[in-house]
Amino acid sequence: MISPNRIDFSLIDNLVSKFVTDHNLKDKPSGFYYLILDQLFQLQPDEIEDSITDNYFQVLSGKSTGHDRGIDAVYIDSSLTPPTVNLFNFKYNLDFKNLTDHFPSKEIDKIISFVSSLLGESESLKDEVNQKLYEKILEIWDILKKEIPNFVIHFCTNGYQKIENLEFSRLENEIKKYNGFSTKFHLAPDLVKHITHKNQITVDAKIRAIDTNYFEKTDGDIRALIFAADAREVLRIVLKDETLRNDTNIQDYGELLNSSILEDAFEDNVRIYLAQKSNINKNIQSTASSKENHRFFYFNNGITFTCKKYNYLKQSRNPIIDIKDLQVVNGSQTIHALFEAYKTNSTNFSHVELLCRVYETENRELSTSIAEYTNSQNPVESRDIRSNDFIQKKLEIDLNSKGYFYERKRWLYSDKPLKSRIDAEKAGQVLLAFYLEMPAEAKDNKKIIFGEKYTSIFHQNLTAEAVLLPLLLFNKINETYQTKRTLGLNEDFLVHSSYYILYLLGKKSKEKSIELTLENLENIWKQYRDSISLIADLVKNEQKNIGKRYSHRTFFKGNRPKILLESIL
Repeated sequence: MISPNRIDFSLIDNLVSKFVTDHNLKDKPSGFYYLILDQLFQLQPDEIEDSITDNYFQVLSGKSTGHDRGIDAVYIDSSLTPPTVNLFNFKYNLDFKNLTDHFPSKEIDKIISFVSSLLGESESLKDEVNQKLYEKILEIWDILKKEIPNFVIHFCTNGYQKIENLEFSRLENEIKKYNGFSTKFHLAPDLVKHITHKNQITVDAKIRAIDTNYFEKTDGDIRALIFAADAREVLRIVLKDETLRNDTNIQDYGELLNSSILEDAFEDNVRIYLAQKSNINKNIQSTASSKENHRFFYFNNGITFTCKKYNYLKQSRNPIIDIKDLQVVNGSQTIHALFEAYKTNSTNFSHVELLCRVYETENRELSTSIAEYTNSQNPVESRDIRSNDFIQKKLEIDLNSKGYFYERKRWLYSDKPLKSRIDAEKAGQVLLAFYLEMPAEAKDNKKIIFGEKYTSIFHQNLTAEAVLLPLLLFNKINETYQTKRTLGLNEDFLVHSSYYILYLLGKKSKEKSIELTLENLENIWKQYRDSISLIADLVKNEQKNIGKRYSHRTFFKGNRPKILLESIL
């Protein structure tokens, strides 16, 4: 076990305190929930609040209470196939001296009992758990009608110990009874590593090309070298061992197994490798280990690197290419899958070759474009690939002139006041709901924001004012809870329907010929009460039709509310 230290404790505690301050939370355990869900899944604050089912958090927030059955948060990732249901149990230590305590084993029986009731679709859960957790249960039951999701039980703590071994074995044995269940522990060292990963190492390396199979092209502020390389050479230059990265005379490639991949070499890559979860990764591994592996060169798109500088001896056989500040911008899946295959069976790799492209340029925009255009094997849907394009940079400058800090990259302005920060993803969500009239997608299909709908949302004519209008309206929607008294609605209703309310504000304003401009914000806001009334009627009718299994979360997850609203309008 890694020994606790004050630096790690303070790092996590300071970030937790920042979440408490920024989001006006009541205590540090609540801030810890926000930190974990932000770090692991990059959720927006309203999504984090929607995920937390801990009963004490509900009490502190003045919401309906009950029991949480050991489930402090539920996040359902519907973007995966099949969907993944993430169940969380948190323990936050306020005192440094408690960091070596085991994760409390009493939580095991609660969770095992809950899982049994959940999968057994026990109707008694409605009376046993708080409203927020029951909303999540109904959503899970709705998924189970269509497909079998994966379930991950996360144990999160700022401590250094898992559950005691015997108790952990008992937990593992219990969840093995169910298909698709797994557990993950997130301890202090894991959190610190995750948080500090941005301290990127500059990766320099040397790689030997095969024979004279190379080609070079120069064009203004860029030059490119294309060559064939032994797959073991490609693996060698992305390892943590700096000596290995520069050893072009390596006699025994078995030494590669003594190191591990340096993830800093993939900082500019637009994908995150998920071991064994992608069919592409599995195919890469099986091909590299098969009798057909000598054809790997022809089956794979190869690896694309960018760098600040490369040098090699021209017109030489098997040239050594010296690469400075290397980044893998395409081929992360290939490299990680090959390394997994190499660790499994390293004896069959001498015939595996890869096509490699190295681009040398100081032009950051050009480097970003290379990353974007070479990533065409799979759809690229990450905000990261878009963060450096012209429109995002223009919005950053434009909004900055109005006193706002536009975070085209996450945490870009983490040192600024939260109220002045605008997250690019949140901007995309409100733009999608308000202007493109896609409220369901804005809430539950965010991948299209930086994917297929990107150019429709972030177009050349988009201004700071056009971003601020729906964003300010959205903030007013979430701040305005007096409707709870006047219309008999509860707070959960507003949380789940906020993007629909935003959509209706725009829709009804256009019907009344109110131009959607920032100057007209107050006139647009006057449509709020009518919009709420429309949705309230939908909810009452749906509750009447579905009965006790009605769920705000499930109802507002799809497009059914929009279809019903359009028929009325």
